[in-house]
Amino acid sequence: MKRIPIILFLAVFVLAAGVFFFQKGERKIDLWKPKNEKSNPPTEVNEVDFEESRRIAEEAVKNAPTYKFDGFDLQFIGSEALRCPSCWEFIFSFKSRAAGYGDRSGQMLAQVITPHTIRVTIDNGKITSLVTDQTFDELNQKFLK
Repeated sequence: MKRIPIILFLAVFVLAAGVFFFQKGERKIDLWKPKNEKSNPPTEVNEVDFEESRRIAEEAVKNAPTYKFDGFDLQFIGSEALRCPSCWEFIFSFKSRAAGYGDRSGQMLAQVITPHTIRVTIDNGKITSLVTDQTFDELNQKFLK
């Protein structure tokens, strides 16, 4: 006779616990977080991988004023991972048909094949630096020295 109330109590307890833990919407309980601390929604970080960064860098070189004016024979030389996530420096080489940098339209040009090295810095898919021969800033179209 005494067993029926205990069994009935256990059945109700198990049923209530089941309803609490298996509700239709998932409930997360973080035992290590204080009750008064609000949880922040996760921030979405879309890091750009190496291959996508390299593609962005190559397109940047192809659209750089010096290469676009008369560049050819674009070659990938190498890359270096930088200190931040999704940050790389890519190094390319190319040749141009005339001396000088940038868009040289309307200028008197020496017709000589000129080799160039261009370094592209990518930070999470954004071009932060595009410099030819450590001399010409292609993004701002000005000489560094």
